[in-house]
Amino acid sequence: MASTTNRVSAREKARRAMAEQEAENRRRLELNEKSLQAFFAAADSIDKAAEVRDTQIAKANETFENKTATARAAQAAAVAELQERGEKAQSIAALTDVSVAEIRKLAASAKPAPAKPTKAAAEPKSDAAPSYGAADKDASGQEAKSPAA
Repeated sequence: MASTTNRVSAREKARRAMAEQEAENRRRLELNEKSLQAFFAAADSIDKAAEVRDTQIAKANETFENKTATARAAQAAAVAELQERGEKAQSIAALTDVSVAEIRKLAASAKPAPAKPTKAAAEPKSDAAPSYGAADKDASGQEAKSPAA
């Protein structure tokens, strides 16, 4: 009978060893799952931080571009004022330590001053003959009739 007892005992030992191994595998899988959750949560944090960074960079670039455009417009206006006083691009370049090419670009980008209306343009033309074409309209907005009709 000793051999039967040994067989049962060996089976029980094998089952216990398998159960312990399965329990260890379950614990390892549970711990692995927790570690993977932490890993992916950290990856999400990295992605969110990158989005915030990209948004801030875009805003900073936009602010930079706006301020640069304003400053360039001020430079262009100053160059235009210097040129109005008779300064040439070469002398402005020497005074500002900027290349002649850059001074010319600034001068070209300066908004021209609005032209003052001349006396002839300001006065209405009174000697012009009225035109009565098909598209002409009278004061009420209706089509004017030709005097020949």
